[in-house]
Amino acid sequence: MTNSLSFKIVFVVSFSIQAHAQPVWAPTDGPLNSHVLALATNASGHIFAGLEGNGLYRSTNHGASWLLVTAGLTNTFIYSITVGPNGDVFCGTSGGGVFRSTDNGETWSQANTGLTNGLAFTVRFGTNEQLYTGTLGAGVFGSTNLGHTWSPSNNGFSTPSVYSLTSTSDGFIFAGTDGGGIYRSTDLGTNWIQVNNGLSSFRIYSLTSNPQRMVFAGTLGAGVFRSTDGGLLWERMNNGLVSAFIYAVAASNTGEVFAGTPSAGIYRSTNNGNTWTQTNSGLTNLNINAIAISPDGYVYAGTEGSGVFRSVEPITSVASNEPFPKHIYLEQNYPNPFNPNTRIPFQTNDRGFVSLKVFDLLGEEIAMLVNESREPGRYSVEWNAADYPSGVYFYRLVTSNHTELRKMVLIK
Repeated sequence: MTNSLSFKIVFVVSFSIQAHAQPVWAPTDGPLNSHVLALATNASGHIFAGLEGNGLYRSTNHGASWLLVTAGLTNTFIYSITVGPNGDVFCGTSGGGVFRSTDNGETWSQANTGLTNGLAFTVRFGTNEQLYTGTLGAGVFGSTNLGHTWSPSNNGFSTPSVYSLTSTSDGFIFAGTDGGGIYRSTDLGTNWIQVNNGLSSFRIYSLTSNPQRMVFAGTLGAGVFRSTDGGLLWERMNNGLVSAFIYAVAASNTGEVFAGTPSAGIYRSTNNGNTWTQTNSGLTNLNINAIAISPDGYVYAGTEGSGVFRSVEPITSVASNEPFPKHIYLEQNYPNPFNPNTRIPFQTNDRGFVSLKVFDLLGEEIAMLVNESREPGRYSVEWNAADYPSGVYFYRLVTSNHTELRKMVLIK
């Protein structure tokens, strides 16, 4: 039976105003006296810490205790860690390439087929299960099967050393390089172009993005830059930021951004980088290599020699006077108008059933794009409308606690 969509629009507004108390930091119980190069969290709030020569640790209780999880990990110099939509954990190493764990870090196996460079400095997910690694010397490699096989993804690249990777909810991939600035791909890594307009430093050590598709770049020598238009223009965002060397950046979904420096500790912005405040209360080591934000709002900082610190309290949400719901799940399709392909980004904040359908102007369902259980995360689905006439269409996302509708236009 064909579903019919009733176009009755109801706006429900619910938000609260909370103060932005600066975080106070406390050391976690381990790994102590270690050089922590990488941090990552999963949907359950478990924390993974990658060390310089001492392997990988995991905490399941907010850092109260840590377990060394290196079974099968034959290279213990951990450059980066990322967690996939299905919960698999990946780490990039210095000389051993990429390793994968399918059991929350208990055991590891090498995932290097097709990877010709073992210096995997950064590993990140793009759209859905598209996985990328940036190497020191051989550019970017991509995997469409969770690291089982890799292929070079360097068309358009002229800078071989890639320090950082991030993705946005509309499917764009950004790569930060050593000397070549930032490259962007809009086709899942098939092609890349340099997007350096506005940058004054081309050594991009760290990248991150938020659900509003803002991209933040931490540089070696010029502080933080931000792009709000998919990388077409970068603005230097250093008001209150004293250190010009940024080793780590992390953004929440509430407008907060954290920047880690090699000697001045951590800076925090509560307005998407417009202004910064130094937030080092409780830190005993101001050399920050990595920052991660857990799903429950705790911020973790990896230091050069003193292990991992955690914010004593979770970060608060941004004060808002705008009529938007607390969580935005469904993004505008891109491109729009389109012919015949368009991409629909969305994000889910809890594990559960997700439905994404397309309807015509009469409210009749014409396409089912997603109809399954999904882990929390960002996704992007492509719709090919080659068989449909020009006109206005609607797409609707339904999760366990949210329903949202948007409009798109097909022009042939």
